[in-house]
Amino acid sequence: IQRSLADLATPSFDKRAADVNGDGLNISDATQIQRYLAEYENIYHIGETVTVTEPTTRDSYELPFVPNY
Repeated sequence: IQRSLADLATPSFDKRAADVNGDGLNISDATQIQRYLAEYENIYHIGETVTVTEPTTRDSYELPFVPNY
């Protein structure tokens, strides 16, 4: 996320999946993921598989599952 925000090369990076709170990709998304990894409260369903509708095509898009190690 930080590389993308700094306009650095981010191969295979999906901004839609990284936008955990739905307000556009920003540093708060990185913070929320770090909080999830540190096992703080998970209010944005990080790590859970969800299906969302792509607003431009109406095709469903499944976010990847991130296992909790």
